[in-house]
Amino acid sequence: GGTGEEISGISHIIDDVNDMVSTIATAVDEQSVTTKEIAGNITQASQGIQEVTENVAQSSTVAGEIAKDIAEVNQSATEMSNSSSQVDSSAGDLNSLAGQLMKMVNVFKVGEAVSECELLAKCGFFKKHKDETLNQIIVDQYCRGPKQGQCKRKEYRNEHGVPPSDDMDPAGKLIG
Repeated sequence: GGTGEEISGISHIIDDVNDMVSTIATAVDEQSVTTKEIAGNITQASQGIQEVTENVAQSSTVAGEIAKDIAEVNQSATEMSNSSSQVDSSAGDLNSLAGQLMKMVNVFKVGEAVSECELLAKCGFFKKHKDETLNQIIVDQYCRGPKQGQCKRKEYRNEHGVPPSDDMDPAGKLIG
């Protein structure tokens, strides 16, 4: 019963995500050249979501791709100081739904050993910036995932012997 309920929950979230993607795509069509990049990322996220529906056994990999696409959408949205509030609100909702999806998909991961960055517990970036959904995506990519060796905060600390600014994210971008 539990797995069926989880799959049903994932399907429900996927339907919700598909609805949000449609809303975002409509708003993005009215934006400038910069928002065309967001539309491309949303299309990629939608394709990733369809793949999750087709093959739950591959959901962990697809969720990582979705998380990357959503992180790119958020990065592009941050760079657009004049984007519409509807796009910002919808992107936040999509990000939240993606976080829920990732949590549910993680139920299907069996016996995966994941190493964690030894600096995560004392990372000033995560202590200062409290967006749980976005932070979870970043942690899954840079602190426990495939980009662990690419963390610019860790590189900075190793080069300079001191931690970087708390506003520097693991990708090396200053925010805030």
